[in-house]
Amino acid sequence: DGSGILVSASKDCTSKIWRISMSSCELLKTIEGHTGAVTHVTFDKYGSMFATTSEDCEACVWDTETGLLMHRLVGHTERLNKGSFHPTGRTFCTASDDTTARIWDLAGDVEKSGECVHTLEWGDGKVNDVEYTPDGRFVVMVTRKAGSVNPFFRLLLFSSVSGRICRWYDGHAATITGLSWNPSQIGSEVVTLATSSFDGTLKLWEIAAEPTGPGSYLLENDEFQGRLLHHWERPPSCKEMERMYEGALYCVAYNPTGDFLCAAGIDHHVRVFDSDTMECLQDCGGHLGPINSLAWSSDSSAVISTSSDQTVRIWNIVEL
Repeated sequence: DGSGILVSASKDCTSKIWRISMSSCELLKTIEGHTGAVTHVTFDKYGSMFATTSEDCEACVWDTETGLLMHRLVGHTERLNKGSFHPTGRTFCTASDDTTARIWDLAGDVEKSGECVHTLEWGDGKVNDVEYTPDGRFVVMVTRKAGSVNPFFRLLLFSSVSGRICRWYDGHAATITGLSWNPSQIGSEVVTLATSSFDGTLKLWEIAAEPTGPGSYLLENDEFQGRLLHHWERPPSCKEMERMYEGALYCVAYNPTGDFLCAAGIDHHVRVFDSDTMECLQDCGGHLGPINSLAWSSDSSAVISTSSDQTVRIWNIVEL
């Protein structure tokens, strides 16, 4: 939000609050409260609070200014992978390996503050990601079930108010690793969601509650997919995953205007695509390890990437 506050998460069970400027990086607070590795950290829309999810099966919501615990969300039975604030900050959704996502009331609107109001589940796949739609009316839940018998890698759309399932989307052939909403469509009835996957493809989906039932993707780019990797060829951190391709993608991000997408992953390249045609417009190479996350500058002139090679790189994007 421009405040210069950054929160990091670690396998040492802690999070740290930092103040970042062009010339310095100052540690403000160390946050302790989990008994397992912290798997994800996310701010609410206003930056006044942030949440952590952990392998200890719990999520915690913290006050950004004081670092004090506001809510401890208890109920999942296996590790938590991700969390997402409602646009208003009044609810929070968690994704777990226990095959469920949960919506928690942070404001006490329905239940006691900090209580679970809905448990979202459909099938028996582990839930590795959740995101509210930009208007907050729905939750997208990302599930995966490995194995040789009826595997699936699926997007599920639930009502955030009733907790009922509305639609489901199949199309990826391996774990879905990243989600990004088209920011130019915020406020629209139908919004486009971009997804990345270990199957090496980038897909665009039209997310809408109606008609109910199965949905399908709009566009796909599989230009850099490559072949299916053998177990021994995968990075150490991904060997337990069921399928992975040479072009496996770890992350995807729309630029601020929604005209372009960037995606990156196992092959060390950051690529920029036209969001209307999915044509690759720019290919940036330089990292020496898989790329784990991406972010655009506010004016879309640069993309920032973080990698397992322990570096952060800033890439100039040519005028497109």
